Amino acid sequence: MEVFRTNEKISEKGHCYTDGVKYKFKCSTCTRSWTSMKGCVRIKLSLDTEQQEGIVQLQPTGQMCRRCKKTFEEPSWYAEEMDKVAANIGLMIHFWFYEGEDPELNVGMRSGKPRSAHNSRLCQACTLGVCRRMRIQKNHGK
Repeated sequence: MEVFRTNEKISEKGHCYTDGVKYKFKCSTCTRSWTSMKGCVRIKLSLDTEQQEGIVQLQPTGQMCRRCKKTFEEPSWYAEEMDKVAANIGLMIHFWFYEGEDPELNVGMRSGKPRSAHNSRLCQACTLGVCRRMRIQKNHGK
């Protein structure tokens, strides 16, 4: 499994989708910290036929600090969010590579009480067009 940093480009070749998650953030400039109920991780699943192995790539999306607004900060994961995303990846592998049935993905999230409205200017997922929803896109051989 490969994990990409927020500023790296993930290829769209293969089967791509996004999963919604709750993240923790800490500003690298002013050390302000916050959580986001609207985080997402971009996931790409592909098959290397030469090596005969599957490839899973993850790219958590970042957020800018409301105070500094300098760069997209890397998120930290809650353990239960990691478990949910891993289980959903297993379902999607079964669906796309083993001709499984349409998966019943877990769209739940760690509980929380949002203190402010979502600010799309501070959200990397919004700039990428993948925020606030779990989407499944089949990108065969693009």
